[in-house]
Amino acid sequence: MGSSWQIALSEYQQNDGEIAPNLIHQVGRIDSITADKAYDQSRVYEAANDALKDRGQINIHPRANAVISATDEAALTPR
Repeated sequence: MGSSWQIALSEYQQNDGEIAPNLIHQVGRIDSITADKAYDQSRVYEAANDALKDRGQINIHPRANAVISATDEAALTPR
């Protein structure tokens, strides 16, 4: 299995979670994604879920103030 890496330089005011969905879209279908807590955002989970192949995994370290959603869907509230 090969690896695919996407790299982007962003403006100073953009955070990782803002640019990640576009990078995920550029890669296409993915087997898995691993990221640090800066990516623990609903928009990243949504983009990853859309691109994830069957039996794929999303491994994103939760933020210190993360909360578990009451449903299987991403909690769309600020964390």
